[in-house]
Amino acid sequence: MVFNQKNDLNWIKGNIWLSPDAVSFLWVVYDDAWIIFDKRSGCSHIFNDFSRGIFSYFEEKPMGFFDLLKAVKKDMGKDFSNSLEDKILETIQVFDQKGIVSPL
Repeated sequence: MVFNQKNDLNWIKGNIWLSPDAVSFLWVVYDDAWIIFDKRSGCSHIFNDFSRGIFSYFEEKPMGFFDLLKAVKKDMGKDFSNSLEDKILETIQVFDQKGIVSPL
């Protein structure tokens, strides 16, 4: 097995993430899905409400995983559960793979 740094969750946790060029994204809402078209790559991506919410933090400013986690906990209050930490981490990993966020 070849080691891939981007699949190392500690690597994801240790970086500051940003949306490289949010003005290149066109958004459409369809029923319960957010569709983003990336003009740079010509690719479309479908977000659910959770992933759209996570992405919105990166639109505001670059954030590390732990700062993002703190902001989500603050915004969700008592509705936040620890199981969301893994979901947030996986979401960042998918965003990175799709090229819609990147590490500084």
